[in-house]
Amino acid sequence: MMKNISCVMTIVEYGRGQEVREIAKRHHSGGDYAFLGKGTISNRLSNFLGIDHERRQVVLTLLTEENVPEFLIDLKQELRLDRAGRGIALEIPLHQISTKKRRITRIEREESTGMEHRLIITIVNYGHSEEVVKAARQAGAIGATTIKGHGTAEEHIPKLLGFHIDPEKELILMVVETPIADSIVNSIDEVGKNNDKINPVSFTVDVNQVSGIMSTELKEKLAL
Repeated sequence: MMKNISCVMTIVEYGRGQEVREIAKRHHSGGDYAFLGKGTISNRLSNFLGIDHERRQVVLTLLTEENVPEFLIDLKQELRLDRAGRGIALEIPLHQISTKKRRITRIEREESTGMEHRLIITIVNYGHSEEVVKAARQAGAIGATTIKGHGTAEEHIPKLLGFHIDPEKELILMVVETPIADSIVNSIDEVGKNNDKINPVSFTVDVNQVSGIMSTELKEKLAL
């Protein structure tokens, strides 16, 4: 049985992303993705995420839930995240994962109530974001934000999720209504199935779990 997987989003000053990765390795991460938050996403979204500063890095790290607490403690201590302006780190429990080798892997969790929207995080090979966004729109998505980045994974680590992470990546963020989230991920998954060059990896999470604010407010911030 697959262990529950969480995604830890860490936002730090430019140049400190590698430190996050080194800490993640010690906690047996299933891979990580780093993105530069300079001139790559809309002002509203960057302000919401706290990366409106010119030089910030966003690092997404995949971990089993049991490894998250110690990872967050080490991030706080070693990167001094308790100091103003140093950055933030938050855990995002995942509802499902879709990769080339694992088609729609569902993670058992208690059903969330009152969550009107979900955030779909999709990572694709560089240059293929438009194809994924098109597929998502056809399934009902209204809008999307794309961020350029890259990913890394050690040879012995990918078995956590069953996939390998290639260097050049694009990150696509979409806030969608909960009832259509599954169909959108299925649509993205189908595009990846028909084109091996896209290689999409998708995660879905409750918007309120990520933001701590009303999902309708988040939708406005994302200007969807």
